[in-house]
Amino acid sequence: MTQTDDYARLARTDRPANPPRDLSHVWANLDALDDAPEVVLGRIDWWARSKGSSLPTLARMGVRYRVTRHGGVHIAYAVRCAATDALEAGTVVGVKFRDLDPDAPRVKFCAPGTRLKYPALPSLYGCQAPRRVFVCEGESDAAWLLGRCDEGGAVFCLHGGAALFAAEWLELVLASADVLVATDNDWDRKQGNIGEKLAQRILRSLPHARRLRPPFPARDWCEVSS
Repeated sequence: MTQTDDYARLARTDRPANPPRDLSHVWANLDALDDAPEVVLGRIDWWARSKGSSLPTLARMGVRYRVTRHGGVHIAYAVRCAATDALEAGTVVGVKFRDLDPDAPRVKFCAPGTRLKYPALPSLYGCQAPRRVFVCEGESDAAWLLGRCDEGGAVFCLHGGAALFAAEWLELVLASADVLVATDNDWDRKQGNIGEKLAQRILRSLPHARRLRPPFPARDWCEVSS
C-alpha cells in the first residue's frame, strides 16, 4: 500500500524533539471487546474475517472499540512508550483508529497527539518470552500472523508501518531465538519496494534474522487470505 494514509503522514511529521503525551484518558474512554453488544461484535467479526483474522485474535491484541454518534464502529489499537523523564514505561502515547466502514472519508486515523516515533514502541502480541517473533508492518498484518502463531510465537508490530524505523526498537527482539522479518512486499512509484527497504534495514541490525515475504502476488499478509 502506498504510504499516503494518516498513519504514514503522522509518522513523517512527528518530530523527535516533541515529548510524547500521555493519552491514557483517550484509551480509557474506549470499550473492550468483551463488553460489545452482539450487533457491534458482528460488524467487527465481519471486518476481521475480511482481513484473515478473527475476534479472539483481536481480543488477544487488546483491541478496543467505540460507536460513533452516526452508528459507525471504530476499532482502536494502543501505542505505548518506553520510560521517559515524564512518563512511565507502558504509558499509552498513541491511539490508532480504523473505521470499519470502507467508504469512510478516513478509514485510518490517529487520536490527536498520537506519537509513533521512539520513545513510542512497537507492540509485542502473543507470547511475552517467545521462541519465534514475526516483525511486521501494521496491526492488520499483526492480527493475521498472530492467528497463525503457535504457543511459543509472537508478533512484533511496527505501528508506523514502513514510514519510520528506530534501531532502539530492535533491543526488544534481540533475545529471541528466531526472528522473521515479515514486512510487506509492496511497491510505491516514488520509493520503490518500501516494505523490502524496511526489511533490509532491520536485517542489517539483526544479522541472525531471516526475511519472510508475503507470497506473490500478495503485497501484505492480509491479502494472502483474500
